[in-house]
Parts: sequence; C-alpha cells; structure tokens
Amino acid sequence: MNPRRRAGRARTSCAAFALLALGCALNPVSGRPEFVLISSARERAIGEEQEAQLLAEVGRSDHAATRAWVESVGARLAVHSPRKDVRYRFHVLDLEVPNAFALPGGPVFVTRGLLALVRSEDELAGVIGHEVGHVAARHSVRQASAATPLDVVFGVPAAIVGSVSRPLGTLVGLPGALVSGIALSAYGREQEHEADTVGAELAVQAGFQPGALAVFLERLEREEALHREGPQPLSFFSSHPRTPDRTQRVRAHAEELAPGVYAASAAEIEAALAKLDGLLIGPSPLHGVFVDDDFFHPALGIAWRVPTGWVRENQPKAVIAVDPESEGRVALLLQLVGEGDDPVEAAAAEGLGEEQQRALQPFRVNGLPAAELEVGSGGDAAHLTWLALGGRVYRIVGIYPLAERQARRPVVAAAVESLRPLDAADRARIAAARLRLFQPRGGETLADLLRRAQATWDAGEAAVANDLAPGATLRPSPRIKLPVDEAFEPAR
Repeated sequence: MNPRRRAGRARTSCAAFALLALGCALNPVSGRPEFVLISSARERAIGEEQEAQLLAEVGRSDHAATRAWVESVGARLAVHSPRKDVRYRFHVLDLEVPNAFALPGGPVFVTRGLLALVRSEDELAGVIGHEVGHVAARHSVRQASAATPLDVVFGVPAAIVGSVSRPLGTLVGLPGALVSGIALSAYGREQEHEADTVGAELAVQAGFQPGALAVFLERLEREEALHREGPQPLSFFSSHPRTPDRTQRVRAHAEELAPGVYAASAAEIEAALAKLDGLLIGPSPLHGVFVDDDFFHPALGIAWRVPTGWVRENQPKAVIAVDPESEGRVALLLQLVGEGDDPVEAAAAEGLGEEQQRALQPFRVNGLPAAELEVGSGGDAAHLTWLALGGRVYRIVGIYPLAERQARRPVVAAAVESLRPLDAADRARIAAARLRLFQPRGGETLADLLRRAQATWDAGEAAVANDLAPGATLRPSPRIKLPVDEAFEPAR
C-alpha cells in the first residue's frame, strides 16, 4: 500500500473515531488508528510515579555489574524504538523470580532471577527488546488502571488477613491493606506476538542476534518445568503467556531477519558469565531473612522471633507467621509503620476511630515505648501492638479466635518482647547465595561439581541455567555458574 494513502486513511479513521472516542492516535508500531484514553503525557506521568514507588517497595539489585549491563543493552535498543515520545529507563529489580516487564511511558524492569538464566548478551537483548516493544506499542498502558505499581506488576491487591485466612478477613479496625496480591496481569496473545516481532527487529538494528530470544524462551520453559509439582512461582510466562507455536514463530521471524540458527559461542558465554559473577540468588537478606525461628532485617537493623514450627513468609510489606494447626485462624504479623518514636501517635495516624484511640493502652517493652489495642469481630480477635525501636515504629499483630484468647495472648506477648536491635552475632548468622564461576575438572560430572562447590542449586536447576543435561560430563569451557552460600555483604 502507498504510505501516503495509508496515512490518509488513518487520518480519516481517526476523524471518525473522534466522534465516538475521547481520543484517537496512530499506534507507532502497527500504524493503525487506536482508541486512546490516556495521553502520552499522562502515560509518562503514570510510569514515573509507578517506577518510583516500585523501586521504593522492592528495590534495585545490589549487583552493579548486571545493572550496568542491562542499562547498556537497553540504551542500544531504545535508540531504534519506533516510539520517540517516551524516555526509556532500565532497571534490575531485586526479585528472585525470573521475569521482565514494562510500565507505561518507558520504565523497563528485568529481575535478577531472570539474569541468572541468561547465557549471552544477545539473549538479554531479546528479552529487553521484547519489553521495549510492549512500551512502543502502548500495551503497558492497558495495565495502568490499578492504583499502585505493585498492583500493575502483581495484580489486584488483597488485605493480608484475607490472604492468610478467610475468617480473619471479617475483622474490623485493622488498619491498612498490608500487602498486594501476587497474580500477574497477562498480555494477550497478539500483544505478545507484536512485542516479539518488534523486539527482534530492534535487536537486528542494534547489532544483536534476533534468534537468541527463542533460545532463551526454551530455557525458561525448562526452568518452569522444574516447578510443575506444587505451587507455581511467578515467572515470565505468568504475564507473557506462551502459545504452542510461539517459540517457532520467534525463530522463524529471526531467520528472516538474520538467516541461520543462533547459537552462542563459548567466548560470548564467558563474557556473560563474567558479568554475572557475584549475582545474588534466592531471597535477599536486605529485605529480611529467616534463620531458623529468627527473622533478621539488616537494612532496618532489627531481629524478631516467631514460634517454632509455624509457617512463615516475608512479603513486601509484612512478615507473616501462621500456626499450621489452627486452620489459618492464628497468625502473627510484623510491619513497619513509619519513622518516629511515639507509638501512640503512630497508631492514631493509622486512622483509628475515637473509641479505639480511647482503648489504646500505652506501656513499655524492654524499656521501649509501646501501645496496644485489641479488636474483634465474628469470633476472631486481633491484638495490635505499636512499638518504637531505633527511630521507627513497628506494628505487631496477633490474630486468634476469641475463644482461645487466654491461651494465645502469651504467644503474642512473646512475639512483641522478641523484637530487638540486630547485633553482631545475628549478622554473623546471615548468609546469602551468590553466583560463582567454576572450572570443570577432567571427567567431572555436574553432580561431582555440585558437591565440590557445595552449591545451593540441585542438579535440575544447575543443568537448566548452564544448558546441560543433568548427568552430562562437563567440558573445560565455558565455565559453570553455581550459587554458593557466603556471609552476606551487599555487593559493590
């Protein structure tokens, strides 16, 4: 079709759309008119706000080498984006799950969990190019209706008590919805295909091999297959749904752009491995970590103990421990409320009613100022304690059936009393796994190397991350990347 004629038809279509819609614009990728509810300026503003909040909530990876790598590859790709009215920014998010996503207006995120699976710069370019494609085609705008960045990334928010137990969700007077849910919003099939296509074209223009994305998608599928038994972790495919022919379509389009089957050379793999050395694997102690029954948070400088045998989880906005024998009706929660040293003032600022404020009882715990309140509804109760420690106020919530109040209150009291400053002995107990590179020895198998390295991955994880068969005899090159537990120190 003649470009001028196509542009003329597009303008005519836009004029017709304008009679019915709030706005109409040409999609910079497809060239087709589209119904537009959010202006480019508003899209950028949404993206900037969500980007700042997401980085504050989750944080960047502490690994400088991969942050610089992602920024460099992203910048090379962004230059060739068909969309020029946004400013692309590239971040490595401090999440262990393998994923990548884009927010409206230009922010692109890659998790450190995804980087642990990358084996070449071309693969990284394929992933980032795909996300740039989502921004360029304005797909991410359609996920912008949620109120917070965690909603956009992780789905619809839910109160913590509702996520722990349905009966506890009936409680009244518990301030705040403490955490967001974890169901990723998914792109549509055609959106994924369009982002794959744009990403491959950007890769070629920036000097990368477009076929690398297909190789990486296959590795992600192997990684996901390791977790098919039991709860499914969040992953790239949670928000970027696969289709039976997706990898084949990606590979076929890549061969049209750059004929030949892509395979990374040993030198390219070694170059990527050098950038990955020291990358944190698994949960980050910076956001808090359980060591036996103790919860340590190095950044906040606190320690907290939960009852032995309770199920525990560290979520973005709260630490949770649940009695497994209570059918979810007995739980403990720890949350940072904010800065300050007055727990009464902090409690009042959370929106307590006048009656609740009158019921609030100030007291001291281990010499520290505190205030407590019990609320109840529907046969369940919540005992809330605000405690000032180190210039911050924390809230500890004990949830239990009212009928078990006498038996459960000592457990809550022990949890309150256990909150204390982190000391040197605590810090010495904190370990973290980081990727390290190993040179295989003659005749050594992957199982042999795992034992020698004392790696934290099992044979399945190690085989996927290094493109090996679990029982394979190893070659001298390229080296093997494996996570090893080390005393925790933030990377430089």
